[in-house]
Amino acid sequence: MAVDVRLACEQVRKVALENEELQELKTPGELITATPGFMRGHGTYTEEEKLLASVAGIVERYNKLAEVQNVFSDGSLSLHTRSLKYGKPVSPADRAVIVRLRNCVVALAESHMTLYDTSIIYAYEESLKYTVKDLLKPEVKQEVADLCRQRLEQES
Repeated sequence: MAVDVRLACEQVRKVALENEELQELKTPGELITATPGFMRGHGTYTEEEKLLASVAGIVERYNKLAEVQNVFSDGSLSLHTRSLKYGKPVSPADRAVIVRLRNCVVALAESHMTLYDTSIIYAYEESLKYTVKDLLKPEVKQEVADLCRQRLEQES
């Protein structure tokens, strides 16, 4: 009885996503391109000037940026978003808003509160009386979550 054994990276696999053309499915360690000038993207690494996949997924190319969109066992994809300002610095004011928002989401999650747009907005508004750094303190996080909870209960 003959058995045909091959490495997954030696097989050429193509998948068709809904309303899209066929795309190659890559496995970790599989060559994406040996063409010089490509930048590393999510799910890739370089070895001996070759761009290789570090995750199993579908290759997406954006100009000279190649990345592998991770495919999970249930068939779902791990998608990464990018900004039109890719590679450009974020202003300190924008960064502060992003960090404050992140700290509010963490405060709500640690207090076992459901994350809705309303709860996040209330938490953000309540957080404005504190510095961004203070929002890392457990007692401040609890205070923000409690004030948010009170506002939500007053609504209902």
